[in-house]
Amino acid sequence: MNDDLPGIICDRHDPEADVAGDVVLIERDEQHLSCRQPAIAIDAQRFDMPSDWTSRLGVPGGSFLKPIDTPLVFSGFSAAAIREYAGALAGFGMAATQGGTTDARPDDRDIKPGDMVSAVLMEGDLSLDASCTVTMIVDGRIYVCGHPLFGFGQVQMPMARGRVLTTLSSDLDSTKIVNVGGTIGTIDQDRVTAVMGHLGVAPSLIPIRKAPKLPVRQ
Repeated sequence: MNDDLPGIICDRHDPEADVAGDVVLIERDEQHLSCRQPAIAIDAQRFDMPSDWTSRLGVPGGSFLKPIDTPLVFSGFSAAAIREYAGALAGFGMAATQGGTTDARPDDRDIKPGDMVSAVLMEGDLSLDASCTVTMIVDGRIYVCGHPLFGFGQVQMPMARGRVLTTLSSDLDSTKIVNVGGTIGTIDQDRVTAVMGHLGVAPSLIPIRKAPKLPVRQ
């Protein structure tokens, strides 16, 4: 086991898990591993608003700001599979949504502030992409999100064009339905205040081939 991993997903039927299906930390002693609720839960990701802000805005005292979730677009997955891991992904600030992929278009690279791009985490029969809005483009550098994806710092991830089909509006938590288009460049920085990248050649992904084996029906 890698001790650097921040957490795992407890098995839904694990009798030792305090809460099944959520992101948990590992507790290790000399004899066994066990699962427990993380010290920083999703609800802890809040920033209290100063009293002068609340009075100026006319909002109740004790109001707070919550970091915006990043749409994590699943394509090729069943709805049941997405629901299975939605809670765990929410712990990383990701909103699991169903989306799709679309063929590359000649104008995929013609992006401007307000357009969507996606960090390609997996592509193929199954695809997984984290989508963000372009904030600005300065001297060929593309600034997106306005917040981190994972906070990994220097990274190498393919960047693809994202195309919004519709926005599901909600006073509590609006969500965009996004199709992921052609690869247009590289995301190379995942920082606290923004995710950054540039147009051009994308890094290679690790090839994975999976052949499921199903039980023989009697």
